[in-house]
Amino acid sequence: MPSTSKRLLRPLIRRKRGIQLVQNVLSPRGYDSQCSSSTNNSKTIELDAASLDPPMTSIEAPIHCLPVEVLGLVFIYTLDPLCDRRHYPPEVIEPPIVLCGVCRRWRNVAISMPMLWSVFNAYSRGKKDDMALYRLWLERTRGAPLVINFDKYYHDREFDAALNLFCSHSSQWADVTIILQPLTYAKLLRLRPEDVPLLKRVHILGEELRFTKDDANNIISTLAQIPTLSNLTWSFHIPENIFSLTWPNLRRFSTGMPLQTTECLALLSCFPQIEDIVFDTYVHCPIDVASSAVTVESLRSLSIRSLDDPAELFNALTLPSLNALLLPRPENCSSLECLINRSGCTLRHLAICRMGVSGDHVLHELASFLELECFRSIYSLRLTFMQHLTDAVAERLTWNTDSADSTQLFPYLSMINIEHCATTGDVFSRMISSRWTGHRHPHGLRCVELPASFWGWNRRKTDIATLSCLREQGLEVVRISRVLFHQNIS
Repeated sequence: MPSTSKRLLRPLIRRKRGIQLVQNVLSPRGYDSQCSSSTNNSKTIELDAASLDPPMTSIEAPIHCLPVEVLGLVFIYTLDPLCDRRHYPPEVIEPPIVLCGVCRRWRNVAISMPMLWSVFNAYSRGKKDDMALYRLWLERTRGAPLVINFDKYYHDREFDAALNLFCSHSSQWADVTIILQPLTYAKLLRLRPEDVPLLKRVHILGEELRFTKDDANNIISTLAQIPTLSNLTWSFHIPENIFSLTWPNLRRFSTGMPLQTTECLALLSCFPQIEDIVFDTYVHCPIDVASSAVTVESLRSLSIRSLDDPAELFNALTLPSLNALLLPRPENCSSLECLINRSGCTLRHLAICRMGVSGDHVLHELASFLELECFRSIYSLRLTFMQHLTDAVAERLTWNTDSADSTQLFPYLSMINIEHCATTGDVFSRMISSRWTGHRHPHGLRCVELPASFWGWNRRKTDIATLSCLREQGLEVVRISRVLFHQNIS
């Protein structure tokens, strides 16, 4: 063959040889022949003109063989589940926009999934492309329910434009967090029930120095008119008119504002369908229990995060449907037992957040607190306070096969969540091993949730080795972010 023709064809030969090597890597079947073909690569390759005539086989990575539904699930997992996307505006270098730049198929799949585009932060950084990105995202939601955070960090002119844009799509609002400031306050008051037919959750944050009690009353009056609203988080001073309004469909209410015993009882009375309520700053005050008694038929989960003793609140309540409880250890444990017995309910989930006003003094009494008869039906236990799991507590939780079942704590315990482990030696390992469901059927421990910091402690080598061994045998061991310890326990 003339030398000129060889020079022209040599790049094609190299290209074909490279394609074959890439195909061997991308195709599972190529691994078998890769080793045998490598010995032939050292030999002189002669040009076969006939081999250049047929069209070359196209390269296709295995991921392109995935069904659209599976590829869509992969895309969803690119959105970090531990990262609250409502605190970040759209970015062209982040999913899901970056997925559209990989190939045509990925772009089509990403654009066809409204849920990829339905959660984001509504504020402007003052960049020229902010409004264009917001319009693009809203267009790709295709009318799907929106989860939006109206953040306080904004440039006035740009934020006003963004706010107007999102208010024009209020018919898609489903879950909205609003940090009150003059612009958002004015827009919120103009909302009518027919403007937000999908709205179920509202989280209100505000700065009390910038808003009056009348402003809070106006906002509550507006929200009470929305029939679809079922979840309200209120991080603002409690307005007086909230107790006089009707909330026919509200299922969950949470507030971090200080509430006295009488105010807690009044709130429970005006929420006829309430199922889950959170009092983050409960304030004890003496009451006349006989005249203040309240029965809440539908309440399933009661959460009290406070240093004050909730005994007075327990004495006034009757909760027939209660099955989840988050609380500090009451000074008077009999009030809790009386609440459970009076209500005739069965507790399944227990979380202990603090130890009450004298937490350091009663820490050693936690083991005896867990021995209350009303806790025998507990299915999941969460210890969310520093040094709750001491040697004394862990040894009391250890299942002793030589003892009668009637003397064991939590015979139905299936899940335990521990924020901080203060045990020594192999006390923790023995506790977990003794309760593993592989040793005790049909009831027994199936899941252990521990903070990520647990795995970084060198003194936990024995515990980590035990957990690894049990995980291989079927125990579910979860490393959990600290922020998730404060999620709803129901």
